[in-house]
Amino acid sequence: MGAAKHEMMRYQDERWSEIDDDRSACKECFNDEGIKKFITLNSSGIGCDFCDDGEKRKSLDLNSVIEFVADCINREYADPQGVLPWDSEDGCYLLESEIISTEFLIGDFPAVIS
Repeated sequence: MGAAKHEMMRYQDERWSEIDDDRSACKECFNDEGIKKFITLNSSGIGCDFCDDGEKRKSLDLNSVIEFVADCINREYADPQGVLPWDSEDGCYLLESEIISTEFLIGDFPAVIS
Protein backbone atom coordinates (compact mmCIF):
# COMPACT_ATOMS: atom_id res chain seq x y z
CA MET A 1 0.00 0.00 0.00
CA GLY A 2 1.28 3.44 -0.88
CA ALA A 3 2.15 6.08 1.70
CA ALA A 4 -0.69 8.40 0.64
CA LYS A 5 -3.26 5.61 0.93
CA HIS A 6 -1.85 4.61 4.33
CA GLU A 7 -2.15 8.20 5.61
CA MET A 8 -5.71 8.52 4.27
CA MET A 9 -6.75 5.29 6.01
CA ARG A 10 -5.16 6.45 9.27
CA TYR A 11 -7.03 9.77 9.10
CA GLN A 12 -10.30 7.92 8.55
CA ASP A 13 -9.62 5.47 11.38
CA GLU A 14 -8.82 8.29 13.78
CA ARG A 15 -11.80 10.37 12.57
CA TRP A 16 -9.91 13.49 11.53
CA SER A 17 -8.73 14.81 8.24
CA GLU A 18 -5.84 16.83 6.90
CA ILE A 19 -6.29 20.55 6.29
CA ASP A 20 -5.82 21.41 2.64
CA ASP A 21 -3.68 24.52 3.02
CA ASP A 22 -0.24 25.54 4.20
CA ARG A 23 -1.06 27.62 7.27
CA SER A 24 1.16 27.45 10.33
CA ALA A 25 0.65 28.37 13.96
CA CYS A 26 3.05 29.42 16.69
CA LYS A 27 2.97 28.30 20.32
CA GLU A 28 1.37 31.60 21.35
CA CYS A 29 -1.82 30.55 19.53
CA PHE A 30 -2.45 27.82 22.13
CA ASN A 31 -3.04 27.71 25.88
CA ASP A 32 -2.11 24.06 26.36
CA GLU A 33 1.47 23.59 27.57
CA GLY A 34 1.84 20.25 25.80
CA ILE A 35 0.92 21.75 22.42
CA LYS A 36 3.25 24.70 23.05
CA LYS A 37 6.14 22.35 23.83
CA PHE A 38 5.38 20.22 20.76
CA ILE A 39 5.47 23.30 18.50
CA THR A 40 8.70 24.53 20.11
CA LEU A 41 10.43 21.17 19.65
CA ASN A 42 9.18 20.59 16.11
CA SER A 43 8.94 24.05 14.58
CA SER A 44 9.68 23.99 10.90
CA GLY A 45 8.97 27.53 9.80
CA ILE A 46 9.12 31.17 10.73
CA GLY A 47 5.97 33.22 10.89
CA CYS A 48 2.52 32.53 12.26
CA ASP A 49 -0.51 32.79 9.99
CA PHE A 50 -2.79 33.67 12.93
CA CYS A 51 -0.87 36.20 15.05
CA ASP A 52 -1.12 39.65 13.54
CA ASP A 53 1.65 41.38 15.47
CA GLY A 54 4.37 41.38 12.80
CA GLU A 55 6.79 39.25 14.81
CA LYS A 56 8.53 36.32 13.14
CA ARG A 57 7.86 33.43 15.51
CA LYS A 58 8.83 29.80 15.10
CA SER A 59 5.78 27.95 13.81
CA LEU A 60 4.55 24.53 12.78
CA ASP A 61 2.11 23.54 10.06
CA LEU A 62 -1.44 22.95 11.30
CA ASN A 63 -1.57 19.36 10.05
CA SER A 64 1.29 18.44 12.37
CA VAL A 65 -0.47 20.14 15.30
CA ILE A 66 -3.76 18.37 14.49
CA GLU A 67 -1.99 15.03 14.24
CA PHE A 68 -0.34 15.62 17.64
CA VAL A 69 -3.66 16.52 19.29
CA ALA A 70 -5.41 13.51 17.69
CA ASP A 71 -2.63 11.20 18.92
CA CYS A 72 -2.98 12.60 22.45
CA ILE A 73 -6.74 12.13 22.42
CA ASN A 74 -6.41 8.59 21.07
CA ARG A 75 -3.91 7.74 23.82
CA GLU A 76 -6.24 9.01 26.56
CA TYR A 77 -9.57 7.85 25.16
CA ALA A 78 -9.19 4.45 23.56
CA ASP A 79 -11.99 2.65 21.78
CA PRO A 80 -13.50 0.27 24.39
CA GLN A 81 -13.82 -2.42 21.73
CA GLY A 82 -10.06 -2.80 21.66
CA VAL A 83 -9.28 -2.58 25.38
CA LEU A 84 -12.24 -3.75 27.49
CA PRO A 85 -13.72 -7.22 27.79
CA TRP A 86 -17.30 -7.68 26.56
CA ASP A 87 -19.97 -9.27 28.79
CA SER A 88 -22.30 -10.97 26.32
CA GLU A 89 -24.76 -11.89 29.08
CA ASP A 90 -25.31 -8.27 30.12
CA GLY A 91 -24.52 -6.82 26.69
CA CYS A 92 -21.96 -4.29 27.91
CA TYR A 93 -18.26 -3.72 28.42
CA LEU A 94 -16.76 -4.74 31.76
CA LEU A 95 -15.09 -2.00 33.80
CA GLU A 96 -12.81 -2.64 36.75
CA SER A 97 -15.09 -0.57 38.96
CA GLU A 98 -18.20 1.49 38.56
CA ILE A 99 -17.31 5.08 37.77
CA ILE A 100 -19.54 7.91 38.88
CA SER A 101 -19.50 10.71 36.30
CA THR A 102 -18.72 13.41 38.88
CA GLU A 103 -15.49 11.59 39.82
CA PHE A 104 -13.99 12.84 36.56
CA LEU A 105 -14.90 16.44 37.30
CA ILE A 106 -13.77 16.72 40.91
CA GLY A 107 -10.07 16.83 40.00
CA ASP A 108 -10.59 19.55 37.37
CA PHE A 109 -13.25 21.65 39.09
CA PRO A 110 -13.01 21.18 42.87
CA ALA A 111 -14.65 24.54 43.65
CA VAL A 112 -17.68 23.81 41.48
CA ILE A 113 -18.48 20.27 42.65
CA SER A 114 -18.93 19.75 46.34
